[in-house]
Amino acid sequence: MLKIILMSISHFYVATLGFFLGVFVASLFSTPLPTLAWLLLLSVVLALLWKRASDDSSSGAFLFIGLALVFFVLGAGRFVVTAESLATSVFDNRVEQKVIIEGRVDREPDRRANSLHLYVKIENGEIILVTTDRYHEVSYGDVLRVEGKLQKPEAFVTDLGRTFNYPGYLLAKGVKYQISFAEIEVLRRGEGNVIVASLLSFKQKFMSKLEEVIAEPAVGLGEGLLLGVKRALGDDLELAFRKTGIIHIVVLSGYNVMLVVAFVMFVLGYFLRPRARVVAGVVAICLFAILVGFSATVVRASVMASLLLVPTPMVGSI
Repeated sequence: MLKIILMSISHFYVATLGFFLGVFVASLFSTPLPTLAWLLLLSVVLALLWKRASDDSSSGAFLFIGLALVFFVLGAGRFVVTAESLATSVFDNRVEQKVIIEGRVDREPDRRANSLHLYVKIENGEIILVTTDRYHEVSYGDVLRVEGKLQKPEAFVTDLGRTFNYPGYLLAKGVKYQISFAEIEVLRRGEGNVIVASLLSFKQKFMSKLEEVIAEPAVGLGEGLLLGVKRALGDDLELAFRKTGIIHIVVLSGYNVMLVVAFVMFVLGYFLRPRARVVAGVVAICLFAILVGFSATVVRASVMASLLLVPTPMVGSI
């Protein structure tokens, strides 16, 4: 029994390590898709060898190497496809020109003190950051007509005197271009993913209820801790957090994810067995990641929280 449990845990970690290693290697070296296809074929051969030598002492090595290769190819392929999609754009020759685009709001609108930031996905899959008046009533899934000057984002100096690589920050979100001070028109509403729209609606209702029962600035801190909503702090308090070096507690990270997981595991501990609680915990992590947006920090924190949860019921049953 113990051997089976340890093997299952090992398979999970080998697959995870193979995926991240694939992303890392593809980011450093050119990895054409045909090469990845050959590696995938090799993993199939290893799987067949493992099947034939299932009673042999060497069968475990075939399984581990084949599993690692499959997830290595998945990680490298994911990086290559994403890099190629960002390499070229239909807007490359239209920078600093007035454009008119039509697209769907692909993420939760980011309402700032003086502006509204919208990630608009057009027909070919590209995402444009659109900045407009904060008083526009726009929601996730709305289809917009946007008019304004197309620009490339530029680095800027923060209040603390540091240069922020804004182009790199947006590129990590799949954005190469932005339209500032845009004129927008809502053509249709509610055409986004039903699950995502429901989660975002729940998030807004939850924040509204918090704001009804908790006064500022405590409610802003609570929203930051639970949901990573920095704008809820206000400019003065956020600047104070940055100067004192504690802004990380309201930036989405493993800390925020573990708050959610700990609460879910605690509540479900009265109703479910350890294995069922782990499944519920992983589902809660996935839903939370969708709720707050798939930023790099959220994905990393979600993966690490899942790695922490998965062995729990197995260890407890030994």
